[in-house]
Amino acid sequence: MLKIKQAAHKHYGFTLLELLLVVGIAAILIVAGITTYNLVTRGNQVNETIRLVNILADQTRRLYGSQNNYGASGANIETALFNVGAIPAKYKDVANAQIISPYSAIANAVKVEALELPAVSLGGFVIYLAVPPALVPEIAAAFDPNKNTNVHVIRYCGFGAIFAGDTFDLSAISSTCGNSTTVPSDENFGILFK
Repeated sequence: MLKIKQAAHKHYGFTLLELLLVVGIAAILIVAGITTYNLVTRGNQVNETIRLVNILADQTRRLYGSQNNYGASGANIETALFNVGAIPAKYKDVANAQIISPYSAIANAVKVEALELPAVSLGGFVIYLAVPPALVPEIAAAFDPNKNTNVHVIRYCGFGAIFAGDTFDLSAISSTCGNSTTVPSDENFGILFK
């Protein structure tokens, strides 16, 4: 009996099923990567805003610590903070003498003003910010007036206000502010400090 040797045929390449599997896995990894990037970016922006507000509040208190108020109601504290070098360089727009927002370079994206608070024996000051409405609830949570004794009122998205003693309701803030990530042209968030 003769054995006939058959030529071995080798096939190179991928089957359609293998190719679809690889493309599907790549798509899942890309979507997961983009989602993770967006969450990290959002968290960094919120943390940067909280850091900026805390710096402005601390520097304002330090600057006016020996006085019994922060000036006449509506007085611009930013100029005083600039003049004494109390604003870190990363938050300064030296050419326009204004504080830089983590979200926007528009004028008045960040304002610090003296304020007379009738409910407080001494005056206070307010820090106004232009922030994406979708981030307002997370930023507000860091300054809840019921947990932070230095905060008197939080004003948000032009409509809402939370006073010390009010119920702090993140869902109400979220529904008022919406989920827009566009920075408004003027401030939409304010924190009134005692």
